[in-house]
Amino acid sequence: MVRKKDKFWEHVQQLGPSRFKCNYCELDYSGSVTRVKAHLACLTGHDVQICTKVPDHVQAEASAERNLSASKKKRTNETLESGIGSTSSLDRSIHQTTMVELAAKQDKKSLEKMIGEFFVKNNISFNVIQTESFIQMMKGACAYGQGFVIPSYSTLRTCLIPEAKVEIMEYVSNIKSTWGGTGCTIMSDSWTDLKKRSWVNVLAYSPGGAVFLKCIDCGSNSITAGYLFREISNVIEMLGPQHVVQFVSDNGANYNCCGDMLIGK
Repeated sequence: MVRKKDKFWEHVQQLGPSRFKCNYCELDYSGSVTRVKAHLACLTGHDVQICTKVPDHVQAEASAERNLSASKKKRTNETLESGIGSTSSLDRSIHQTTMVELAAKQDKKSLEKMIGEFFVKNNISFNVIQTESFIQMMKGACAYGQGFVIPSYSTLRTCLIPEAKVEIMEYVSNIKSTWGGTGCTIMSDSWTDLKKRSWVNVLAYSPGGAVFLKCIDCGSNSITAGYLFREISNVIEMLGPQHVVQFVSDNGANYNCCGDMLIGK
């Protein structure tokens, strides 16, 4: 049971061991008198909501008490640091790894192993670990802590992905809206996957940004100049010929011939 020696205990009602309810806003929370003072002083960043109904004089008293405690703590730390400064180097030299530090290192190794298994078992390209989105996701999860609950399959399918699609469509729409003034460049290149299947990527680039238009599955078709001409021509017609400034491709003979045919059209 917490011993009520501090005068600020009179501003809360004790509901149980280390659990209290504010007399003003009736917020139910747990902690020590330090959190009570932070709540009444309306200080953010102390893992407790600020009191929205605290009287002004109570808030002023709590703020003054918090400032006084902070000053005392600072002076104590400065005294301790000045007293042990001469032996700090020696302490570091004879420091032994504690069980907590050892467990943290072990947890890091375990986490790295799980990340490696995630990439291998899900056949994910190793380059993904260098992407900004993956790095931010990992940092966000670590910052949130163990209380984070992974979204379910249903949440991912029905909420998160549709929301992401809306954002992407807005991004694409904003870029396309600039083509009337700047136009865009059509860029295309062909590639072959591990199963020897041929594909053609088509993108549009402008000062507003790049937009992926389509990936053409060539199937059994040979990537001839005529085939490329028909596909690229359809893309240009879809975008509007007045918006297309130039066509950029590799130096293959089929692409060079395709470019000539597009100019002719």
